[in-house]
Amino acid sequence: RVHAEPNVRLACQLRPNRDLHVTPLLPADAGAADANGPGNGGRERALAVMFVDLRDSSRLAEHRLPYDVLFILNRFFAEMADALKETGGYYSTFNGDGFMALYGTKGDLAQGCKDALRGAIAVSGRLAQINAALASELREPLRVGIGVHAGEAIVGTMGPPAHPIVSALGDTVNVASRLEGETKSHQCALVVSAACAQAAGIDLSEFPEHTVQVRGRAQSVSYFAIADTAALAPLLPA
Repeated sequence: RVHAEPNVRLACQLRPNRDLHVTPLLPADAGAADANGPGNGGRERALAVMFVDLRDSSRLAEHRLPYDVLFILNRFFAEMADALKETGGYYSTFNGDGFMALYGTKGDLAQGCKDALRGAIAVSGRLAQINAALASELREPLRVGIGVHAGEAIVGTMGPPAHPIVSALGDTVNVASRLEGETKSHQCALVVSAACAQAAGIDLSEFPEHTVQVRGRAQSVSYFAIADTAALAPLLPA
């Protein structure tokens, strides 16, 4: 009746047969609406994480009124949100010139990874549309760097109680963020971890393979640098 997730049980339905440790997941002043929010408890699950960063965003402010910069950025984020929506991604968090998206939050990891790669293609396609529509307004086309990784992460509702968001934390998120940064090193549009490609069941060996050491992580991460996201399309199942 409270529409709880499958892994949630009411305390009055429990019959403990040993000592238990109880950790409150909500503040004492939380109401029913807070308790029924998605992902409040937080859980570990396998998913794909995508980071997208708008390159040279500071140049947008040169010789432009603030309103014009805001118009371009709003158009960018609106198109990116549509790209995620059409490929099954969840728009998790954003900063001034980029955002993080989650794939596979409601399905299995393999499908989430395939959808994330489709999402990268859609992001590039939408960006091309923006550049065509605003060609007379832009001194140079907008560019993005995209990093995708897959693995276990903690997913749940985070942030201040008045403005919570569903997001993810953990090593997988940190690696995805670092891989996005690797697009700058290779001057490419997309970097996909070998773990993501393996989980998706897709052979990316035709693309250059590299490794990077991530701070706080003992093992290095293998990834593929992809100059043009459109090259992924023939490798993905219809």
